[in-house]
Amino acid sequence: MENKKQSVVRQKLFTHQNAVWLYMSLLVLSLAFLTSCGKNENTEKDKPHKSISEYIAQEKDPLKYLQRAAEKGDANSQFSLALQYYQGEIVDKDYAMAEKWMRKAAEQGHKEAQCNLALIFYNGDGVPINYPEAEKWYRKAAEQGLVEAQFNLALMHDIGKGVPVNHEEAAKWYRKAAEQGHKVAQNNLGVCYVSGKGVEKDYAEAVKWYLKAAEQGEAVAQNNLGELYEFGKGVAQNYGEATKWYLKAAEQGYADAQFNLGACHEEGHGVSKDYGEAVKWYRKAAAQGNTKAQKKLGAMYGNEATSGATKDAAAAEAEIMKILLSINRNNIFKTPNFNEKKLNNAIMSYAPGVERTDILLHSDDTAFGGAKEGCIITRNTLYFKELLSKPGKVRIEKGFIFSAKGHDIMLGDMKLLHLTLIEDWELRQIVSMLNILAASAGNN
Repeated sequence: MENKKQSVVRQKLFTHQNAVWLYMSLLVLSLAFLTSCGKNENTEKDKPHKSISEYIAQEKDPLKYLQRAAEKGDANSQFSLALQYYQGEIVDKDYAMAEKWMRKAAEQGHKEAQCNLALIFYNGDGVPINYPEAEKWYRKAAEQGLVEAQFNLALMHDIGKGVPVNHEEAAKWYRKAAEQGHKVAQNNLGVCYVSGKGVEKDYAEAVKWYLKAAEQGEAVAQNNLGELYEFGKGVAQNYGEATKWYLKAAEQGYADAQFNLGACHEEGHGVSKDYGEAVKWYRKAAAQGNTKAQKKLGAMYGNEATSGATKDAAAAEAEIMKILLSINRNNIFKTPNFNEKKLNNAIMSYAPGVERTDILLHSDDTAFGGAKEGCIITRNTLYFKELLSKPGKVRIEKGFIFSAKGHDIMLGDMKLLHLTLIEDWELRQIVSMLNILAASAGNN
């Protein structure tokens, strides 16, 4: 049987991590420092220093003490002040001031400031994007052992951002970060050993680094490790181990692993052959836009050896995917491309506790885009809310018949909700999807 799983050599790298060091907050770092440097110089030497809580309670404007310490040249205060301007929590957001104070701290060798200054230039926050400048500051922080800087520096050399592509330099810095336990760097170093870029190709070394990342819960590494076990690269072929790692990644919602796990169930690799389970995992991957899984569902529907129930499930999934692809409006969002802010608002408003990975469609029916009214459809539940109405939900069960009446979604003779910001044909498509879900409810 032809194996159509993802090739090992196409394993993925992670993209740039926009990690601002938020843990260095104003009232923890700067006030701790100010207990020693910000006190009155005429205080008696043996007088106890104020505690952090006393400073917070007694000072109406603790920011001025931070400003004073920063102006006196304290790098920690300069860094904390820069963060306040970057985040805009207790002062107005001001990227120019953030860059100014971050640079002052960075020039004194403050490694977290160096890393964040690099990030400012990488993103162009208040300054023109400048990848060579970002690389320069990442390198300074990386040379001081800051793991996030080491990872980001490696990635810049890996993808050629601001510097020529240099796989040897990338592998060097991935290794330094990986040796500090950075799980994404461990995965990416494994990719280097699989591809032979920057290092000698060595599948056994790839297994070693994938395993370290996989044991930390890194889904991409879990899937990559599963592939090496499945194909017997760098380790004895072991379908049981392959499916074990695929399952761990698939349960985290990683689409490639869901596809691979579906194929294991279809082919009986490491698990009993089970077309129903294959459809289940193909469906999850297909809902995230995995084209291989979508094609597999179509192929299973046309396969004479596939059971009737499995054919029905595969056919239903294919129809759902077709409907989702047909709808294209600014206020209707489909898996996997949701507007996270709007979806969060909708979940808080009328669908608390919903499993995000189960969501197929979100329709925002608010005039100004707040997303507090509308509907969310999962494979087994319709959640909804109209303006000035209480939230509602209906579990989609076999035998239910939904219909469209004007802009209303009906269940039998009962009106469920009214959607204003939607075309008639789109409402009919949504109703069709609800009926498909209802018809296949026993197979979900």
